[in-house]
Amino acid sequence: MFKRLHLVLLLSALIFIPSICLNAQEKSNLEVNEILLGTGLENKEVTGVDTTFSADVGKIYCWTKITGATPETQIVHHWYFEDKEVAKIDVTVKYPSYRCWSIKTIYPEMKGNWKVDIEDSVGKLLSSISFTVK
Repeated sequence: MFKRLHLVLLLSALIFIPSICLNAQEKSNLEVNEILLGTGLENKEVTGVDTTFSADVGKIYCWTKITGATPETQIVHHWYFEDKEVAKIDVTVKYPSYRCWSIKTIYPEMKGNWKVDIEDSVGKLLSSISFTVK
């Protein structure tokens, strides 16, 4: 009797929980309003904005302005060098409109094509930006 009850409860959870999660995702208004790359930050704003950087840049900041978030929403900055992921940085979005960033150290031998993808917590691509290190 108890085994059947547990089985029914388990099957119910497997059926209903994914549909609840999908409905929550569909209602999400999370979006990237602005995405910039630069060489520094000042007063939570990116400085040295560009899409082409010299190999001796040291660090590159990927700055994003997110809107439509619920408090404590997670996004991910995926950094790619020559189509290979080299960094995955989780970023907490604390307010409905929020500026946030991630930083990648660039070594002189890392010349080539780069990209940063911004995804929500379930892997939906929100925005992307490409840049070159020469």
